[in-house]
Amino acid sequence: MFLFPKSAAWFAILYFLSALDFGHALSRGNNDPNLFISLDSIQIKSSVKSPIGPCYAVAHDRIRNIVFCGAGDRILLFDVTEPLKPVPRPETIVAAGYVYDLFCDAHVIYAACGAAGLDIWDIGDLSQPRRLATGFIPGWAYALTVAGSYAFIAAGDSGLQIVDVIDPKNPILTGHIITPGVAVDVAINGYYAFVAAYDAGLRIINIAQPDQPHAVGFFELPQPVFAVHAGGRYAYLAGVGGLHVVNVKNLFQPFEVSFYRMPDAGRDLAVVYPYAYVADYTAGIRIINIARPDNPSEAGYYDTPGLAFRLIVDEGCAFVADGNGFIAQNVSRPANRATLIIFPILFALMWFPIIKLFF
Repeated sequence: MFLFPKSAAWFAILYFLSALDFGHALSRGNNDPNLFISLDSIQIKSSVKSPIGPCYAVAHDRIRNIVFCGAGDRILLFDVTEPLKPVPRPETIVAAGYVYDLFCDAHVIYAACGAAGLDIWDIGDLSQPRRLATGFIPGWAYALTVAGSYAFIAAGDSGLQIVDVIDPKNPILTGHIITPGVAVDVAINGYYAFVAAYDAGLRIINIAQPDQPHAVGFFELPQPVFAVHAGGRYAYLAGVGGLHVVNVKNLFQPFEVSFYRMPDAGRDLAVVYPYAYVADYTAGIRIINIARPDNPSEAGYYDTPGLAFRLIVDEGCAFVADGNGFIAQNVSRPANRATLIIFPILFALMWFPIIKLFF
């Protein structure tokens, strides 16, 4: 006669704790600036580290399941047919300079090589990579992206540089605009470039005419930013202290809707809705739920062995340039450790009175 009340009671407790999401509060510290838990999120699974020396850039050819890693002035290749078991390939590309960023587009790979500018390689035949062009870009090539027939390069003190790459063998410097601060990252959304300008925050550039880019809006932030992603009505910026969510529906008057504090300085980010994946330097990968842009929350994390510099996320797997190596990390179920510990314990206790009937 006491079976049902006990089971019901356990179910009520389980439901109540799930609603409060104790594990969530523990893992993200309620966004308390003084509280961070260093344990890894249990559902992020195992990682595979390939010790290849300094590694600060990464790109993915998803069609051929190849990951490219910038290691010093080398670009190394990994077969990721089995994403969590990367296999080094024998090919090595010797870039024009230190590789800070990579972008893979079909059978061409672009490298941002600091003072050496833009380096372009034909990778149609992986066994015989072939340089197509290399050229001087004013400033320091920190990061790049390719959209349509143009490469957009965040070039430090030289702002945003735009290169026509419709013929990769003959790239043409088409346009540029000097941004306040130091241009360290760039993202493209439609006819606009969103530039992370380090200590000058977010800069929004109209690129409808690539030979005549012009500024349309900006949003300054109190701390330096290193990375930007733009999609829909929001731009996301990772930098010192955390993740900024900025409403850019009105490009002329963007405004911040929320800020999520993280342990270190976000160096790169990728957004696969509803999550933002941040390479948080000494704090590894932080996975932030952005389903509610005005109230982001941490969904999971993994403290990588090295320094998380850059990452890309594809089909539940994060490929991370981790400073002293390359990591392939399963992020398909970013749940927090405490929630997953509490749940099975309570579930077992809820059924304990029933089990006693048979044993």
